[in-house]
Parts: sequence; structure tokens; C-alpha cells
Amino acid sequence: MFANECSFSIFAFFLKDLIQALEAQAIVNISCGKDHSLAVCNKGRVYSWGAGAFGQLGTGELGDRLIPRTINALSTYTVIQVACGHYHSIALTKDGRVFSWGQNIHGQLGLGKEVPSQARPQQISALDGIPLAQVAAGGAHSFALSLSGVVYGWGRNNAHQLGLSQANPKEKIFKPYSIAALRNLDVTFVSCGAEHTAVLTQDGSVFTFGDDSVGQLGHSSSSSPKTVPQKVEWIDGPVSHLACGSYHTLVFSSASGQLLSFGRGPLERNGSETSHSKRDERGCLNISALISPTDLLDVQVKQIFAGTYVNFATVEIETIFSSSPCLTASFLKQGYPFKSGCDVAIDLQKAREILQKLATKDWIAGRISFSLNRLIPALPLNSPHQEALSVFLLLPECFAALEAQKLQSLALPFAKTVLDLSKRSSDILEKYWSLLPASFLNQIVQVLSKAVKSELSHYLVYPDCQEVIPLLRLLKKLYKVNKRANYKLQVSNFYIDGIQQTINIFEDLVRWCEQSNHPNAEKCPVSLCCFPFVYNLMTKMNIFAVYATVEQDYIKIGAHNEIRRNLQLGISELPELPVFRLRVQRHNLIEDTLHQLSHVEDFCLKKQLFVEFKGEMAEYRTGPVLLDFFSHLFEEMAHPDYGMFTYPHHSSPMWFPVRTSVEKNKYFLFGILCGLSLYNRVIAYIPFPLAAFKKLLDKNPSLDDLKELDPVLGR
Repeated sequence: MFANECSFSIFAFFLKDLIQALEAQAIVNISCGKDHSLAVCNKGRVYSWGAGAFGQLGTGELGDRLIPRTINALSTYTVIQVACGHYHSIALTKDGRVFSWGQNIHGQLGLGKEVPSQARPQQISALDGIPLAQVAAGGAHSFALSLSGVVYGWGRNNAHQLGLSQANPKEKIFKPYSIAALRNLDVTFVSCGAEHTAVLTQDGSVFTFGDDSVGQLGHSSSSSPKTVPQKVEWIDGPVSHLACGSYHTLVFSSASGQLLSFGRGPLERNGSETSHSKRDERGCLNISALISPTDLLDVQVKQIFAGTYVNFATVEIETIFSSSPCLTASFLKQGYPFKSGCDVAIDLQKAREILQKLATKDWIAGRISFSLNRLIPALPLNSPHQEALSVFLLLPECFAALEAQKLQSLALPFAKTVLDLSKRSSDILEKYWSLLPASFLNQIVQVLSKAVKSELSHYLVYPDCQEVIPLLRLLKKLYKVNKRANYKLQVSNFYIDGIQQTINIFEDLVRWCEQSNHPNAEKCPVSLCCFPFVYNLMTKMNIFAVYATVEQDYIKIGAHNEIRRNLQLGISELPELPVFRLRVQRHNLIEDTLHQLSHVEDFCLKKQLFVEFKGEMAEYRTGPVLLDFFSHLFEEMAHPDYGMFTYPHHSSPMWFPVRTSVEKNKYFLFGILCGLSLYNRVIAYIPFPLAAFKKLLDKNPSLDDLKELDPVLGR
């Protein structure tokens, strides 16, 4: 791997272990040779390790070193870049000096023919005074690129890898030599392989020269060396990044998002292939690396690296996720004018696709998660601008891509941050949510729902745990936004599946009752009953049934305790019956029932209902008798002949007549009967349309509701 730079911590890539000796350093540049490596920290110090038989470590000794150590001879200079050849090394300092060390049998150090191999860094005096931008090192050849675009080369030239245009070029150049063939190309970057070279120009063109025995130059099928630089014509679009491996070349086009390679692949490592098969590999796009050619579509690539047999690409993960402006800017809709208050200016679909692709790589997912943990505390809390709050739409997409292993550590601080927004910012964000397409609004809901579910395991063991509350409160805000947006999402989207199996409904109900009666409710253990939208219908029915049973049992226990007290005091008076008894006649069922209901105290309605049909067996007061009672009662009251309800058609739901023939008080008592039915766990059929329930919730019915009630009139 040659002329490589990296802005992240250094890893031994195959072992994926952090190099501990450099753990405390901020590494800004790295390069690898055949058997040695160099790294530069942000203070300009150079570290070396690996093989050192030719002095390529710069320590002054000809020996190997397994642990990175600083090169003391460069300690008085601020180094900004290093480059490793096979057995030599080069360093560029901030003040424009170039140092080289290691093997020099081919002149690759640029120090002159008479200078032997060097174990300590030596300044290349031939480059003094030239403002340099970059240095590069190949197998046994080297380059320096000036800020004005002039390329200087030296070292081995057996395959014309220096690009010299002489008729009979020398096989070795011992001092830097200006490459005339590159002078007018506006070169911006140089990369070297074992015996070939590639340069990138200002307009995004790639020129290659040197050994082409395995197609590493990307030209014709001829395997002869190219004595002068030639443009690689077949690349589609301008190239933004370039890297040479020992026997192949990588190019990346940010415009097309394509990562291309040509030359020898890893299957040829044993050298058993014929020259014909190697020529067929020329121009191949099938890279055996960490990524496929299309994996970097729409990704901001910072640098590509090419080694002998492996390739790497570093993307600007830290930059993209370092701040909310950077993250938002990465996914702005291209060429789309922003209209405040009426549009979502970020491309959420593009963000979803890219984030999902990035998160498939564990190491990238780890970097994103690490960056987001630092970004969330710095989110804007008091901005009056919709653009500044766009990041709150992107973050749930990030969380969803990272899946469950990162969700819990990210969703909770995100929820707390959203709840800490100023009133103005919160209103803007809620407006923003209401503009989202349903799939993206649902993404936010599902991310928070999954986080709540993951927290419920702690909630079951530690009911005093308050960590789930911010997540539920944020879900509640989204539920209200969805309601104001005319239910863009179905109510069922807010249900948390399996919640009934996770928590104890009875204990949760008790906490809710305690919280309802407590003067300082915020300090009470949380109850999910305060957030009923997370429960589905069956769970709500079960909770209501438990609540009704507890209430009824509480009244019975109170009566039992009163009897005990009276016996102890010698009082013969019996307490009021702890049940609500209705004695009715079947032939006068409605009037008997309504008459008794109109005279009953509200407190009695909370008691367990006993129904007794006069003239029938009195002991069967509950169970089937209650079902029989409510079924017949509602059937008779809902019949059009009774006069309470009307039916536009024989198959339509019932509705209220314009002019009623019964007392209005009967509608109130009908409502009490509906409550008694549910309270005593009896499900009865009452054919109201959806519009009736909308009216109860103060929602306006729609034309579709009219069609349900009267299809002919609706049409």
C-alpha cells in the first residue's frame, strides 16, 4: 500500500485490533510498504514499525520493530505526510523539506548515486526551495509533486515507471528529475505501484505509465511497458480519487459513484496463471475487497487505498455525522428550492437507502453510532428555523438503520433532547412531522416503539425506572401530531406488540390508580395506563376488565369489613348489598330496566350487576343471564318500532331520527346501559356507524361516513 493517508485511528485491519501504542495519538496520515509501516500524528511526529533490514524504519539500526516508536531524527520537524516503498521511506515536512531513508540500490532515496542505503532520514537537497504538495513511493521509485503541478521522479526506471520521455531512458535515476511529459497536464495527485505509476489531473483524467504486464495501466491488451504517460480513455466521468496497489490500480468517480479497478487480482497471488489469463483481467471491475463496485454510490469517499492484494476506502463518516449541519447538508434535495413551512427539504428516501447500505458494514455502523452519541447532545434546542430542525427527521432514519444493538443507547437521549426543545422549536418540529409522508412518520414511531419495548424488561424488574418515560412522552407528542394530521397513520401503528406479555397489567393498573390520587404524580412509578395509545383493543379490554373486577371486589370487601365491625360492636344492622340488583319482567323488559336505572345512585353502578327475571330461577343472576339480558334489551331498544333509532335501509347501521318519539332521557339511560354492559364484561351488538363514535370524540364525520349510513344518499 503506497502513499496512503487516513484520518481515523490506526487498526491492524486483518485482526481488527487497535494498535495500543498509538491509541493515545491522533493519527492524521499513514502509509504501508512491503513489510513496514509509518504513521504521522497531529503534532507532526512520525512513528515506524515492521521490518527494518534495509533501514526503512529510520531508527539508525538495521533491525525489525514490532511496536511503533517515534523516529527521533525527525523530532525537530513537523511532518505532514509519509510514503512507503517496498524497502524505503519518504517524509514531507510542513516547511517543504523532503527526507528519505532505507534502501538506495536503485536510487529511490534521491540522494545521489554515491550514497548507500540509509538507516536514518536524510534530506533530499535537490528538492530544496520547491514548494511541494505531495510525495509518493513505489516499489523502488519515488515522486514529489509541487504546488504548481510539476512532477519530480527518481529511482528505478526499468519498466519506464518514471515516465521519462528520452529515447533511451536510464534504468536508474539517482536524483529528482522533472518529468517533462507530465508538465502540462495539471497533475494534482501521484500514486505508485510496484513498477507502475498513475497520476490524476485537475480535470479528473487519469494517466498511467510503467509496467503493464497484468493490465495495471488500464490501456490496450498489449502487455509491454508504456514509456510515456497515456490517458486511460475508457473511464466514464471525471475521477476524484486514485490509488495504486502493487499490481493493480483503483479509481473512484464521485460523479458516478463507481469504484473501478484494473490489473491483477488476489486469485493470481501464486503466480500460476498464464500471461493470456492476466491480459484478460485488464479493465476488470470485479473487485475482491471490502465493497462491491456500487457499494459507494452516493457515499462521500475521502480516500481510497490499494495494497498488494487488498483495497480500502475511507468515507467521511466522522465528518458527515460530526454535527447537525453536516448531516443535514449530506441529504438536502438537490436543486429543490426550500419553502419554509410547507415542505421537507431533505431527501429522506435517499438517506434511508444510503444509511441502510452503510450499516451493513459493522465497522461503519460502529463509527456512525459513536459519532451520533456525540452529535445528539449538541442538537439545536432553540432554533426558529425549520432547516435547522431537519436533523430531527434524519436521526430516526439513522437509528432504524443501526437496528436494535444501537437503538437503546441512541433513542433515549434523542427523546430527551426533543422534549427539551423550546416551545417555538417544538411547534416547528411538530409541523415538520405533520408534513412527512406516512412511511417516514411511521419510521419515527417504530424506532421509539422498539426502544420502549427494549426498556420494558427493566420496567418489569424495576417499576421505579423512569428511563422509559421520555420515550413514551415523545410517542405521545407524535400521536397527537398524527391526530391533528387527520390520522395519516392508523392508530394501530402506535400499538406496542407483546406488551401484555411483558408487563403485569394488574400491577400497572394499581400504579395508575396511585398516581391519579397522588399530589406529586411525577415522582410516582410510571404506569403505561397514562399512555393508552400503546395498547391494542384486546389489551385495553383486559385492562378495563381487571379494573372493573378490582372495583367490584373492593366494594364487596368493604361490605364484609363492615359486617365484621358491626358484629364486634354488637350491631345487628347489615350494610348495603355490595351488588347492583335488577329485577325485571321479560314482557316489560325495557320499561322495568329504565325505571330502576332512573332511580339508582351513581355509586351503585360500580357494583357487580345481578339480573333476576321475575318468575325464573333467581340463582342464575350472572354469566349467561347477563348476556341474555343485554342481548334482548339492546335488540328491543334498537328496533325501529321502539322509536329511538331509525334505519335508512334494512341493511344499514342505525341512526338518530330527526324527530324522536321517545323521551330524550332514554338516550342517556341507553348510554348507561352500554357502560354497564362493558363494566360487567358483556360484549353486545349495537349497530352504530363509525360516525357515532366520531361524534363522541368531537370529530367531524366525512362523506365516507355518510356512505356507510346511507349508500344511495352518499353517492
